Amino acid sequence: MERGVVAPPGKRVVVLTVAVPAFRDSRARLFARHPRRERTLRNNQRLVVRFVSMMERIELFYWEGCPSHPEAKELLEQLLAERGMEVEVELREVRTQQEAEVLRFPGSPTIRIDDRDIDPAGAATPPALTCRIYRLPDGRVSPIPSREQLEEALR
Repeated sequence: MERGVVAPPGKRVVVLTVAVPAFRDSRARLFARHPRRERTLRNNQRLVVRFVSMMERIELFYWEGCPSHPEAKELLEQLLAERGMEVEVELREVRTQQEAEVLRFPGSPTIRIDDRDIDPAGAATPPALTCRIYRLPDGRVSPIPSREQLEEALR
């Protein structure tokens, strides 16, 4: 039985999990906001349809010389857990300037979901072994993306 789904006395619960592609379809965004639908069927059965994202890959690129990547990883994993998303965050260390150029690494930390940078404006920065700067909604700068940026990227 799925966690959080309880069968009332005398009823049977059928759980159907449907995977929807992330970022490829407007319905995926709708399902992300309403991940579970329930309906009562004939014969006292209850159908629970749970929509999950088919996010293929989340990568966190970092440079060891920048101390903010553990905080970014913690925030990202916290948001994934809150949304019930079981996607592993791949940590990828960038060690050389040549690697930074090949990976189009604008600084540490850089988070990409299915090869898309969560901050397209910051992704345009020239590749370098440096700490990355994120712009917060109020105009201030931060060494990690805001919670809002991450939430938007995970939709």
